[in-house]
Amino acid sequence: MSWSSVSRRRCCALPLLTVVSLEACEVAPEADAALFPPDYTKTYREVRSCRVSVDHNLNAIRILADPVGYDTYLQRQAPFPVGSTILKEEYSDLGCTQLLYWTVGRKEAAGYDSANGDWRYQQVRPDRSVIFDGVPVSCVAGCHAICGTRATPGPASTRAQKPHPVPEDGWDHMCAD
Repeated sequence: MSWSSVSRRRCCALPLLTVVSLEACEVAPEADAALFPPDYTKTYREVRSCRVSVDHNLNAIRILADPVGYDTYLQRQAPFPVGSTILKEEYSDLGCTQLLYWTVGRKEAAGYDSANGDWRYQQVRPDRSVIFDGVPVSCVAGCHAICGTRATPGPASTRAQKPHPVPEDGWDHMCAD
């Protein structure tokens, strides 16, 4: 068998294998895709101006919300609708000019991660490569579990049983800072 006949057979088999493999499976969403569009600045609106965050490695942050979550973030009276996306731009400088990465949360359908408010988290580099995606084992999910809820004042036996919203801290597992 000559090199040219092997080469021709590979070229002919590849399209056939591609067609067979596409028909045999569903196309899954790209795991490495950021949860927010590249042109998010056109539709996302600022909900918190540039400030230092003690919760984000002392980075300066700026928080934006997509059109789905904007009103809920500001009003803090109802749970975030599924699909709401809250984006934290994280910066190395206090003027919020040197972007380090984005930290983003998107509200998923009930049951995604009920212990953490059904939020899916990502951290994304400026080149849009994803650092982590999903329910992180780091502080993000654990820290956000208390945002926007605080035990009701009263005896210790009832405090943990009656959480209520505390808007100044955040809302629906999404922290204010």
